[in-house]
This record gives sequence, structure tokens and C-alpha cells, in this order.
Amino acid sequence: MTDCVYIYTVKKLLLFCSFLLSACCSFGNTDSLLQAAARLKQTDTTLVSVYSQTAWSYLATNDTTNTLLYLRKSRALAEELKFDRGIIASYSNIALYYTRFGAIDSSIAYFSLGLKKAKETNNTTVASKICGNLAGAYLSKGNYAEAIQYYLEALQHLEKANDQPKIATNYHCLGIAYYMLKNYPLSLKYYDLSLATGIKIGTPDKSGYNYNGIGVVYKEMKRYDSATHYLDMAHTDAERNKDLYLLSHNLSDKGEVLSLQGQIPQALECLTKAANIQAQENDEHGLAETLVLLGDAYLSNKDYGHSKKYFDSARILATAIGSRDVLKNSWKGLSTVYNELKNYPASLDAYKHYSDLKDTIYTQESTRQIAEMQTKYNTEKKEKQNIQLQNENTIKDLQLTKERNLTYILVVCFISVIIISVVYYNRYRLKQKNEILKERELRAYAVLQAQENEKGKLSKELHDGVGALLSLIKLNISSINVDESNQKILMSTKNLATSAIKEVRGISHDLMPSVLVKSGLQAALEEMAESVNSAGGLSFELDYALTERMPMEIEGNIFRIVQEATNNIIKHAGATKETVSITNKNIDLSLTISDNGSGFDKNILSKISGNGLNNIYSRVNIMKGETNIITGKGNGTQINISVPLKNRAHA
Repeated sequence: MTDCVYIYTVKKLLLFCSFLLSACCSFGNTDSLLQAAARLKQTDTTLVSVYSQTAWSYLATNDTTNTLLYLRKSRALAEELKFDRGIIASYSNIALYYTRFGAIDSSIAYFSLGLKKAKETNNTTVASKICGNLAGAYLSKGNYAEAIQYYLEALQHLEKANDQPKIATNYHCLGIAYYMLKNYPLSLKYYDLSLATGIKIGTPDKSGYNYNGIGVVYKEMKRYDSATHYLDMAHTDAERNKDLYLLSHNLSDKGEVLSLQGQIPQALECLTKAANIQAQENDEHGLAETLVLLGDAYLSNKDYGHSKKYFDSARILATAIGSRDVLKNSWKGLSTVYNELKNYPASLDAYKHYSDLKDTIYTQESTRQIAEMQTKYNTEKKEKQNIQLQNENTIKDLQLTKERNLTYILVVCFISVIIISVVYYNRYRLKQKNEILKERELRAYAVLQAQENEKGKLSKELHDGVGALLSLIKLNISSINVDESNQKILMSTKNLATSAIKEVRGISHDLMPSVLVKSGLQAALEEMAESVNSAGGLSFELDYALTERMPMEIEGNIFRIVQEATNNIIKHAGATKETVSITNKNIDLSLTISDNGSGFDKNILSKISGNGLNNIYSRVNIMKGETNIITGKGNGTQINISVPLKNRAHA
């Protein structure tokens, strides 16, 4: 039903344009206008406007011959005087005249001439209006793609002029056009844009039509909850603004949605209200559609008596107003009703009517259009010859443009294929490279993890096994009775056992400090600092600013990095002071290790093959961190490490 309503509305709007133009022109009666024309010189541009007003005054008396005569005189004089604004207006006036009488092809031809002239003279305001008229003309013909093209062109002009009210209307028209093309996502997009623009400029009273349009789109998409939501909003707007036209069609659409959902009583209530308003407002097309929906609703409810009544009413009204589509649906509904009533002859007869209409609607419509076009051709032959002469240059320009565009498209396509191929190849190579790097990282992680596991196991065995045995040996030695003959050897053996216990504990601590496992990174580093400081030669300062423990994996890697760096400082730097700082920066852990040693040339950093720095880099990479080394000969060394802690659970 909504398709027909939209097309019918568009046709009414097109006809309204011609009446609006005549209403906006301040002309008197025909005689006074002719007298005014006689007083003006042929070089006066005012005469162009007077001829146009005279034409519309003749139209008011249904004198179509003189109407067209004076419209053509207006155009001829404007062209003779090279009066650009008058030329554009005369083309538009002739186009509106043909629109008034349904000659849409001729209307489109003259609107096109007016648009061409408006563009040549950079009259963007008039160009946007003509684009809107062309779009409406194509929409009324069912050429939705062309309509969209001109609506979009009009939109460009309107956006440059920042004409927000017309932009909102244009968005709404685009919503209708895309709906007719069954491109529902784009239809919803432009309805939403129309809504937003209307609210922004303070005209929310126009929102009801957009809400109703959105609801109808969702109905076609079978998203009935969304359809109901927006139709309810449209209903509220229609009642608030007392817009009976919107209200009646909204009730009809709501009734259809309810019927499709099987809510027949509620559907009947809405459809009955819609029919009453449409009858009151003499909206025959809307009423005929609503009567069919009432018949369908009663049919779904198996109330065949009421269903037949409404289908019959729709059939009679459709016959009177010449709506073959409604008539076809009426006969289809009657055929189903008669079949349910087991009146098979009547059902067959109704179905034949339906089938005949279904098979011949297109043929009849085509025949009517061909006959109409032939009549127009006979009466407008001379006029079209003039149009053809004026269009020859335009056609040549379009052909050249088409050829240039085709060449451009082919070149762009070729370049695009090359670019896509190169991008795809580079992405493939990058993917391979990333996979290799990832595999290397996993392999390095596995090696380090295996080493850590083995160190931990070995540390435990040394501490709990060998250490315990040595302690037992020392205890047994202490329990032996001492005399002059064995005192010396027992004391020597006891000292050796004590040294062995210390050595085993030291090795166990280096492999995996028990304090790291039990008390965490801070305690382990403090113990390391105490050990280095007690050895003398290097001062170890620790600045630990973390308040919570990290996962054991990170704490172990940080400990090993500090341990490795400290060993390098002791062996190679000749430093007297080492500073280790661990802090939080936003969501990252920051580790800085610096010394006042001899430093080294950073340019040979990539050539250093020692395990120390390589182990540091490997551990940082495993933690997805970053390493930056600042050094120079005689300037000491500073290692800055940043490790992300986001999304890691704390121990």
C-alpha cells in the first residue's frame, strides 16, 4: 500500500509546483497584462516576466493554447535579449506546464535545458531547485536511480548554500527513493539524516513523516518490533500536529504490521480508524488501499462475511478511481473468500478477473503510455525539433565526457589492480615475516623457560638433597668424641663440610633464589644489592617503587636481566657505582640500570655477540617490551627497559 501512496504523493507534489508558481506570480487579468505588454519595449527584460504571467493567467481560464504560446514567447524573448535569468525561468515554466498535464518526458527535457543554463551561469540556487524538480519527475516515472542522482546533485548545491530546511526535505525524498528501490539500509540512513537535520534547525514537527517512513521500511524488512516503535512515534507526531493525512496512513501502516503479526483485533481497530479518516478527508486512493487491508485482516480471522464486504467495497472504489493495482488485489481477496465459502464458481470467476488484471496491467499501462507519447509527439513535434537543435552540443559534450570517463575508468582499474596486487604481495610477505618472528620468539621463550625450569629443579635438588646431606655429615662429625689423636682431622673435616654447604647454597641461590619465589622481586633484588655491596668495589643502589607483586614470569625475567647487567658491569665496566630503578609509568613497568663505568661505542652495539646483552634482549622481547641503551666511551652506560603490564594478573 505504501508504494502507491508515495507515488501518488509525489505526483501531487509535482502538480502542486505548477500551481504554486502561478500563485506566486502577482498578475492581474489577461487584458491588463496584454495592455502592460503592449506598453513595454521589446528590449525591456521586464516583458519576459509579463509574458510568463500572461501565460499563467490563460491557464487559470483553461486556455492551454495561449498558455503555451506565451510561455514560448517568454522564452524566445529571453534568448533574443540574452537574459540568462529569464531563459532559465522560461525553461522551468514550460517544464512545469508539461508537468501539469502529465507530459513528464517533455517536462524532463525542459528542466534539463534550464539546469544546463543555470550551471553555465553558476546560478547554484536555481540549479538546486531544478535538480529537485528533475528528481521528482523521474520519481513519478518510477526511474528511481535517476531520481536519486538528481536528489544527490541538489543536495550538493544545498549544502554549499547551507539551506538546512531544504536539506532536511531532500534527505526525506532520498529516503523515499531508496525505499522504492528496495535499498532499505540507505533509505533508513537518509530518513535518519532528515530527522537529525530537522531537530538541529528546530523543526521537529516535520519528524512524523520520517518516523512513518522508517517504520514502513522496517515493516518491509520484517522487523516488526522496530516498525511498531517508529510508527508509534509517527502516530504521536500526527496527533500532536493534527495532521490527518499522516495520521490516516500511519494507522493503515500500523494495522498492516499488526495483521502481519497475527494481532487481528488490534489491526482491525487501526484499519477502521484509518478508513474513517480517509473517507472524511476524501482520500480515495488511501481509502481503497485500507479497505483491501481490512479485507485481508478479516480473512485472516476467518470472518468471511466482513472480509467479502470490504473486498467488494475496495473493488467498487478502485473501479471508480481507476486504480488497477487495488482492483487486482480486491479480486484476489474475493477469490480466496469464495473458495473458503466453498462457492467455487464465484471463486474461479474472481480469480479470472485477478489473473486478467495481473497479466494485462503492464500491457495496458505500456499501451496507454505509448498512445500518450504518440499524441504528445504529434502535438509537440515542432517543439522537440527546437529542443533537439539545442541539445546537439550537449549530446556531443556528453559523448566526449563518456569516452574520457571510460578511458579514465580503465586506467584507474588497471592501476587499482596493480596496487591491489602489490599490497596483497606485501601483506603476504609481511605475514610470513611476522610468523617467522613469532616462531623465533616462541622458540626463545621455550628455551628460556626450559632453562628456568631446569635451574629451579637443580636449585631445589642442591638445596634439599646435597645441602641436607652435607648438613647431616657436619652434624655426625660434631657428635664424634674428640681426643688428641683425632682432633685435628675432625676440625679439618668439619670446616670442609661447612665450606661445601656454603658453596652448595651459593650455587642454589644463583640458579633460583628462594627469596624470589617466596618473597618476590623486591626482596630478591635487595638481597642481590646486599651481596654486591658486601663484596666491595661496587656500590649497588636500588630504587623499587612498585607496591604490588607482578606475575612470577615477569619477576623472574626482571631479576635475570638485573643479574646479567650487574655481572657485565662487574666484569667489563670498571664502575664504582650501579643504580637500579623500577617504577610504574601509566600501565608500563619501567626498569633503568645505570653505571658510571667506561661505557662503549654504541655504533658497535649490533656487532656485540656476547650472551649477556643477547639474553637481556631476548627476555625483554618475550615480555613484549622495548630496550634502549644509552652509552659512549667514558660516559658510563644506561639501559632503559619498558614492559607492558596491561591485562596481566598480579601474583
